[in-house]
Amino acid sequence: MRRFIDLHLRPRSREELELMLGKALWLGYRGVAVAGDQPKGNLEAPEGLDIVSRIDLKPRTAGALKASLRRVRTLYVVVAVECRSKAVARQAARDHRVDVVYFPPGSGLWFDDAEARLAAQSGCAYEINLVDLLTLIEDGRLRGLRRVAEGIQNAWRRGVPVILSSGASEPLEMREPRGLASLLTLLDIDLEDALEMVSTNPQGIIERNRRKLSGEYAAPGVRVIGQGGGVDAR
Repeated sequence: MRRFIDLHLRPRSREELELMLGKALWLGYRGVAVAGDQPKGNLEAPEGLDIVSRIDLKPRTAGALKASLRRVRTLYVVVAVECRSKAVARQAARDHRVDVVYFPPGSGLWFDDAEARLAAQSGCAYEINLVDLLTLIEDGRLRGLRRVAEGIQNAWRRGVPVILSSGASEPLEMREPRGLASLLTLLDIDLEDALEMVSTNPQGIIERNRRKLSGEYAAPGVRVIGQGGGVDAR
């Protein structure tokens, strides 16, 4: 049985957040990442729903991104970067401290092969948000939709995980996971592949980063095991 996760909720208030958490559980999600400036470690999750903290960095330059990453990496389970320039996109894709990159529809950018090659080496994932897809569909931006599909193919070709999230700011923007995944069939993506993007792939990011933050992680491919401080090289 799949464990569905919405890796990108961005509520505008505490009241909306509480409504969105309840709706996420009702829709069939078992985990969500909540974006915000403050880590959400003190949130009380509805029973059966796992909540992780997330921050969306929106740097204007590669240097600003690196400065932000030094400040926030250990504070959040998921660190995402909104890419509005190629310089930021390339730096984010190559930096192992970044978990997710995404491209807002107004940026005119997409996840190209150069970024996919960098992300494959750093462990970064490519994220698609429902709210952005709907904007492209409603505005009839066929070129933008083709670029999303091209980004998915670039990611797959290089072995980069693709994440499908709602990007919701309010409960009305949320969708049940299978309905969310079915939208990608418009881009000729197989439904089973799309379901991986809303279950296995986001779960992998959460599990990996929780190990890192717990102190079990020593270096890429090396995990601390046992109380004696031994290491397991993978």
